[in-house]
Amino acid sequence: MSFMPRQALPTLDEAAGFSPAQVVELALDRATLERDVGQLQQKIAGLQASYSEETGVKSLKIKHNNVLGYFIEVTSAQAGRVPAGFVQRQDMVGASRYSTDELARHHARFLGYLDRLAERRDQLQRLARDTGWAFHTHRTDAPALPALLWLYTVIGGRA
Repeated sequence: MSFMPRQALPTLDEAAGFSPAQVVELALDRATLERDVGQLQQKIAGLQASYSEETGVKSLKIKHNNVLGYFIEVTSAQAGRVPAGFVQRQDMVGASRYSTDELARHHARFLGYLDRLAERRDQLQRLARDTGWAFHTHRTDAPALPALLWLYTVIGGRA
């Protein structure tokens, strides 16, 4: 089965109001944003090492959830070693969760990156739809096989 549009595909100038230069810009901007997210995650990992060294708490972890965003977690036994600059966010049995101004700034940047990535993805999907093409993304932390099989079937192969 091959991919055959029912009618002639519109040119990029006609589709969704995008010029070829804008398409390239969208794709490059998305790649840049993905790189920036990766760099931010590396900074947060470095922050974890720094906070762990500063407090002497080897079990200190920086984690993320959809309620608190990024937070610092230490065991209840180590809570007394947390410096005054850490703001307590949540107390649980066996652990406490904290934040810092620096971690909050990183989280705000992370949310901004995610919003911009979603916006670029939506623009590229609209462009693909309007030109009769399919749009698919592949997460680099996932195996490449599903994305490659999808690409193979779209260009006319059989999976």
